[in-house]
Amino acid sequence: MAKKCIECGKKKGIFDYDYAGLSSRHGRHPFPERIGLFYLPRISKQGIKTDFLCRDCASNHKVVCKKHGEIQGSFKFGSAPVCQKCVSENTGKSLQDYYNELARNVSNNSENWGFWPIEGRVKKIGREIDAQFGFAGMQEVNNAIRSSNGAGPARELERIWDGIGQWRG
Repeated sequence: MAKKCIECGKKKGIFDYDYAGLSSRHGRHPFPERIGLFYLPRISKQGIKTDFLCRDCASNHKVVCKKHGEIQGSFKFGSAPVCQKCVSENTGKSLQDYYNELARNVSNNSENWGFWPIEGRVKKIGREIDAQFGFAGMQEVNNAIRSSNGAGPARELERIWDGIGQWRG
């Protein structure tokens, strides 16, 4: 029998993460000590977890950073939302810094344009931008590359970033 969400009744799909019982101990926060205590509902019978909490219902529960207040965002990939201001403090990089690194490394010659020689680093930059600034930050950097380096390198960047956060290249 398929599990159903304990809050909305939605059936658990094969790729759905289960957030039931997730607490502030679970996550990828750069400063975990700043995250206020939270514990998502859970049902168990005789010590065996028998419930499911979907992403949408988990995202209805507030997660609070003790320094910056309520964290905007949703639960995803089995983790709670991350305080973007804390991430920014941790990396200390701005969108301009990421753009500068990409623009400095893109090759525009006809035989070897784009980012493919440094694809691994470009993916890492995309993950860092997503963690720190979200989808809007990724769009901003991609648009800046398009303006300064043209459509070819911008499209290559879109392809490499495919699947990072909400990015669909």
